[in-house]
Amino acid sequence: MAAAEFDRNGYDGTSLSRLSRSAGISIGALTFHFAAKGELASAVEDSGRAGTRRVVEGVTSRGGPALDTVSALVLALGGLIETDAAVRAAADPGARRRRTRLVRMLAPAGQGAHGAGRGTGAAGPGGRSVPRHPADGASAGSPSPSSWPTT
Repeated sequence: MAAAEFDRNGYDGTSLSRLSRSAGISIGALTFHFAAKGELASAVEDSGRAGTRRVVEGVTSRGGPALDTVSALVLALGGLIETDAAVRAAADPGARRRRTRLVRMLAPAGQGAHGAGRGTGAAGPGGRSVPRHPADGASAGSPSPSSWPTT
């Protein structure tokens, strides 16, 4: 709950009273566990860092060619950033608003901030679809940029 608030509103835009209301607890119960907003933000950051560490360790422990490992890591971290509010909040509490504005500016007309047809990814050379992250269909056999035809 706190991670989502920090992700949505940034550190400065998040208050303990708003957090307590959205969690359905009293401000006293919240401040019993976290005396100040900074303590709660640190706990969210710790959670985000731990989640990131788990993903990095999981991907890098598989071994294999360096390029495959780097590609898998980029896809896994992209998926984590997309789905985990604690990771986004830990990276930069104010980044979500900037990122959403940038995505909206870059998205083709008629597509929202996340694009139409989640999982289709971006089109590479030759119009091939590049998966956005492993849950969207990336695999060891997926086309890589080095296999795309050049014009």
